[in-house]
Amino acid sequence: MKSILVTGSEGQLGKCLQKIACNYDSLDFKFMDSKGLDITNAKSINSVFESKHYDYCINC
Repeated sequence: MKSILVTGSEGQLGKCLQKIACNYDSLDFKFMDSKGLDITNAKSINSVFESKHYDYCINC
């Protein structure tokens, strides 16, 4: 199963992806907003990517 990290999940595109994610059973989506992952902070990014391997990252 491919794992996909989606950042910016509270924005318009992120919310749209959340709505359709259930249609893709073969994909494991993880949705994070700016409170869970500050993409401007290298330590925050490293922490997330060290905790789990993601095949793809979609920055919304």
